[in-house]
Amino acid sequence: MLTEDDLNTLIRREYADAELPAILAQVELRGRRRRRRVRTVLSVSVALLVLTVATSAVVAADRIQQARQVAALDRACRSAYAGERARLHMSGLPDGVGRPLLELRSGEATFRMYSTAPPGHLQIVFDCVRLADGSVSGRITYSPGDTRPLTGLSIAYEDYLPDGSKAIVIRARDPKDQVTVAGTRPEVVSASAGGFTVLWGPANALNAEDVRAGGKSLDHDEITLTGSFQEAAFDAYCRRSLPARAEPFWTALTLRTSPFEAKNVYRSRTVFSVCTWEMADDDIRVRRNWFGPSIKSSVSGPTDGSELEMGVAQGGNRMIDDAWWWIGVAPLDAEDVHLHLADGRVVQAQVSGGMYAALIPAFDESQGPPPKIVITTPTTVYTSTGKGFHPTPRR
Repeated sequence: MLTEDDLNTLIRREYADAELPAILAQVELRGRRRRRRVRTVLSVSVALLVLTVATSAVVAADRIQQARQVAALDRACRSAYAGERARLHMSGLPDGVGRPLLELRSGEATFRMYSTAPPGHLQIVFDCVRLADGSVSGRITYSPGDTRPLTGLSIAYEDYLPDGSKAIVIRARDPKDQVTVAGTRPEVVSASAGGFTVLWGPANALNAEDVRAGGKSLDHDEITLTGSFQEAAFDAYCRRSLPARAEPFWTALTLRTSPFEAKNVYRSRTVFSVCTWEMADDDIRVRRNWFGPSIKSSVSGPTDGSELEMGVAQGGNRMIDDAWWWIGVAPLDAEDVHLHLADGRVVQAQVSGGMYAALIPAFDESQGPPPKIVITTPTTVYTSTGKGFHPTPRR
């Protein structure tokens, strides 16, 4: 058996005495390095294990947070649908919405669209948006083309959202038709599913006339309105129906007297136009509305292009009750207008932008036009008695 002394003797024979301490020092140094490497490997392994566990915990927490956000958005969208459903004067709407048909994201905002048709109910489209500030809103409309045959190339509607963005929801006549936007900006995002295409971006980056479906512009197709009333969408729809004139139109009056009716009165130098949105009962016997809001537009004024004068007016019944609208021309600086009725009542009209409008409750059409109208400006009082307006200085 080789003893330690025998080992030392063999080393001395192999190496000079002067070299032995150095060789032994190297051996000891290598041993220390090996021990440090072992400790380092163990430390790194433990650190990696701790990091892996911590990362898994962070990923799991992130997924839990995402699941909570998705669930919160789903609850908020369903609540928004219930609120819109309660406000609308529409029958046959589903009690709720199912799974979203598609979803878009832009920064911190999310846009969802639902399309559902439970048995025995009308098919509807409901879009829900959660903005970057966390607010949630929704809009309901009938699914374009599901309550009547599709006409034209495409049917679409516009959503003007609270943050200034806009979404265009399109259902092409042919599901194979491609939807494109001319000159689109990178802020515009899009998604398609179930025969629908949604474009979403800044309002000034999305115009219906720039959107093409199957190679044809939406400007030549029908742009419908949502059942949920939207001011900007209504104004855009009305302006598309204004007659082509060289002179500009301005919005003279916005009349909002009921959740089920809206009127905008537009005027130019030579004509005025009344655009009406109504959610009236299609079947009065059972108080049901089957087809959503109705839109109509009328134009009044001289046909020879001459300037509008006082006395040009139009009247019409309101579909949702027995009231009557009387709308006419006033001087641009008119401050006050009163209508004196045949039954002795005096009705004050709204006046702005060179137009006036009066809503006359319980009006009997057999009475005919108001026999007397008084219009007051800063300097003059104009009184009509059936033969034009007679001016007198204002006192």
